[in-house]
Amino acid sequence: MKANLDRIVHVFGRLNYAGAETLVMNLYRNINREKVQFDFVVHTEEKMDYEDEIYSLGGKIYRAPRFNGINIIQYIKWWNEFFRNHIEYKIIHGHLRGSAVFYLYEAKRNGLITIMHSHSISNGYGMTAIAKNILKYPLRFLSDYCLACSYPAGKWLFGKKKVHSDKFFLFKNAIDLDTYKFDIAKRNEMRKQLNVIDKIVIGHVGRFDDVKNHKFILRILDELKKIESDIYLLLVGNGPLYDEINCIVKKMDLNDKVIFVGKKKNVCDYLQAMDLFLFPSLYEGLGISIVEAQVSGLKVVCSKGIPTEVDFSDNVKYLDLNESIKNWVDTILKCNENYIRKSYIFEAQKAGYDIKQCTRWIENFYQELIQQKERHKNVFSSIR
Repeated sequence: MKANLDRIVHVFGRLNYAGAETLVMNLYRNINREKVQFDFVVHTEEKMDYEDEIYSLGGKIYRAPRFNGINIIQYIKWWNEFFRNHIEYKIIHGHLRGSAVFYLYEAKRNGLITIMHSHSISNGYGMTAIAKNILKYPLRFLSDYCLACSYPAGKWLFGKKKVHSDKFFLFKNAIDLDTYKFDIAKRNEMRKQLNVIDKIVIGHVGRFDDVKNHKFILRILDELKKIESDIYLLLVGNGPLYDEINCIVKKMDLNDKVIFVGKKKNVCDYLQAMDLFLFPSLYEGLGISIVEAQVSGLKVVCSKGIPTEVDFSDNVKYLDLNESIKNWVDTILKCNENYIRKSYIFEAQKAGYDIKQCTRWIENFYQELIQQKERHKNVFSSIR
């Protein structure tokens, strides 16, 4: 182990292509790994999308038992043993909410600095959500520092008082801006590859899950095709509802209008092929896909479940999900009238979405926290 190397342990459910995971991987790729190294605790035995890359960057992956509500003793015991066996960690950075009350408590008992990061504004629905809502309240007290991708996400998890304290920090879901800049050559290449050279392409990037509202997207497409015969829907992503959405597409006779490309690492290339970005999520902590779409110069039509602070280009149109499908269709059709596409890198940078800037901040943040802890430790030792 390198001298003076600070190792930070991040906690996730799994490390696949998704918003919070992609943010941390973007940070990991850009951070000075001679000074700060990321390791991960995950709650799955499955091979993950980012697993090989983490190992190639020098990171370690530990697999905790998945918390199911009845294995509390086993779960707490695992974390206790983890902290006893890994005294090299001084900071734990939590992204998994459901069991955070247990691992943050054990981390504090073992002398770690605790950071909790809010990436959402909801725990979903049903009995599981009720349990998660109960367990989330103590997190504002167990977290030495609180981070959130937006102020709504911060208030939802930590409360208004904590958000207005000096222990809270807004941390934008930053990206590598140059990767997403508009590229006409790449656009032409991707449109040729997808066989939509002279078509209108409405795009969406997101996990196939209830919150992303794919069924609503299909209802919009069904109306759009009645007006524009050359319109297509490009769906990037995978998830538990993938097969169900495929079946609905067939039942609605939309097979020839929907392009499924699955989960992709090069989302930036698929954005180039699109003419407009549609994102009617039920809710989002921020909506990193909208940031990426704007940087690439796309107009965005999204639901009011998306925080307004994500709009840095004035190219985002918010609509209520209770509005008629006709209003959504009319808005989409009007959006690109006389629009000349260009990149919005400068605007994104100014709004705080540059991964290089955010990486320097988090690197300094971690190191300052560790230095403060060491100073306090030394003062305490001298008093004794």
